[in-house]
Amino acid sequence: MATPNPTNPPLTSTAPSDPSVKRNTRPLPDDKFVKVGRCASTGREISICYRTFGNPKDPCLLLVMGLGGTSWHWKVDFIQGLAGSGFYVVCYDNRDVGLSTHLDGCPTVFIARMVLPSWASLGEGQPPYTLYDMAEDGMNLLTALGIEKAHILGTSMGGMIVQCMALRHPERVKSLTIVYSHSGGPKVKPQTFKMSLAMLREPASNSLEDQVNFKVQMAALYTGDYELDEAAARTTAQLTLSRCPEDGDGVLRQIWAVQRAESREDGLRQLRGIPTLIVHGMADTMVPFENGLQLARLVDGSKLVSFARMGHSLPKDLYDDIVAEVVLQRERGEAMHAPASAAAEPVKSAE
Repeated sequence: MATPNPTNPPLTSTAPSDPSVKRNTRPLPDDKFVKVGRCASTGREISICYRTFGNPKDPCLLLVMGLGGTSWHWKVDFIQGLAGSGFYVVCYDNRDVGLSTHLDGCPTVFIARMVLPSWASLGEGQPPYTLYDMAEDGMNLLTALGIEKAHILGTSMGGMIVQCMALRHPERVKSLTIVYSHSGGPKVKPQTFKMSLAMLREPASNSLEDQVNFKVQMAALYTGDYELDEAAARTTAQLTLSRCPEDGDGVLRQIWAVQRAESREDGLRQLRGIPTLIVHGMADTMVPFENGLQLARLVDGSKLVSFARMGHSLPKDLYDDIVAEVVLQRERGEAMHAPASAAAEPVKSAE
């Protein structure tokens, strides 16, 4: 893992609206790039930055990160646990964050959109792209890599994106893991009032130091009853901010796509033939546990795994447990997608 340069110049918190202005990005050695086609809603060509781990001959597991997160927000121990358990892991930056395409010049929305329920409106109308557009980015990435079918796992907004993947391309999904997410629509239980207020905070300045401190403070709100590993959180913040400046407008477009998304309840009720795991923390104040229960009720045959102390992040203490559950889903999915065995030859009668 590359070490951030502490002498890097200050980074701005929002991206310029002029598409001709380029970001001061610093790709890391593991970063790879591929064009995945045009966005149906914006007409923009989308390029995805991704990373891979493990043996390409193993079953693929696509990891989809949540709001504002990049492929580097997945902790290396978690990824290594998955790869060591027989997965070929692919993770990537969603559009509008990290080193994937940023939709500069597209409209954005006020930060207050984050704390309002989906049915409320600030007069903003529909977002420039949808969660289904974001789902197509991930599926098109798999296509570009020559991967026909995969197991998929998403956290928070990523959990919503993998739902869209499964609903639109069920034939390509071997198993589905939804981590601290929800189904969208009016029945979603929103974040706590304290968390809503926290979402409106901003860094003290645009300096790298203040942005890193802000990221660490925010990370502490997501840990539930686990203690934050502050050193690890600081390292991640330094790395990701040094790799690519924060794009406030891009994150707001992601928020807009989440908040204006239609309910996926009807589609999830009809989802069949995909082993589904729902992982949720009972101490989650961002996407409360009731949302995990609702998902489990919607998806027939799904398995809900809850952790009493877990919040809106993956604690290192639970990596082994979560990896083991994902592996169980893989075994079910692989069995369902195994090619039919050749018909047995008829037994000849004894002469």
